[in-house]
Amino acid sequence: MLEEKLNRKLQQRFGEQVRATVEGDIIRVTGHLQCWEDILEACNMCVVKQPGVHVVNDVVLDGVEMPQLFKLTGQMQRLWG
Repeated sequence: MLEEKLNRKLQQRFGEQVRATVEGDIIRVTGHLQCWEDILEACNMCVVKQPGVHVVNDVVLDGVEMPQLFKLTGQMQRLWG
């Protein structure tokens, strides 16, 4: 019931691009969107006022290349331990 309700709300706003699945006390939001703000909005739409229920964001941000991790130099490694 909760899953159906969340998916109706998501579908009205985002069409078939995102979906919510309820897994115990986790609401997992999955799919693909092109804007970070839309991902935040989709996850916020799935928040419920039940204690102990958490939203997990598994939405992929399309069209954005993530920066590569950099290797720490010896001096930086000593600072960051």
